[in-house]
Amino acid sequence: MLDPNRLDAALSVVTELATNAVQHGRSPVGLDLRAAEESLLIAVSDLDATPPIQRPIDEWALGGRGTRIVSALSTTWGVRQRYRHGKTVWAQLREAR
Repeated sequence: MLDPNRLDAALSVVTELATNAVQHGRSPVGLDLRAAEESLLIAVSDLDATPPIQRPIDEWALGGRGTRIVSALSTTWGVRQRYRHGKTVWAQLREAR
């Protein structure tokens, strides 16, 4: 199970992925959380097939940091295209050791 001390990281990843899906997916959003013994898989789905991109850092921009935050807080993350349309962006967090 994920260490309670990692809860802030998990909440931040959920927030970033869900915010991106709402802003860019412009469709209903699905959230799937799967806890294993030493990890947590977070997956957010929307109906837009366009994958997220990491933009160059612009210190004056109000947004554009979501994928960098997810990358920094998770062990690994990626995008899975869905069968008919849309995508699922997922991130895995492991226990800190």
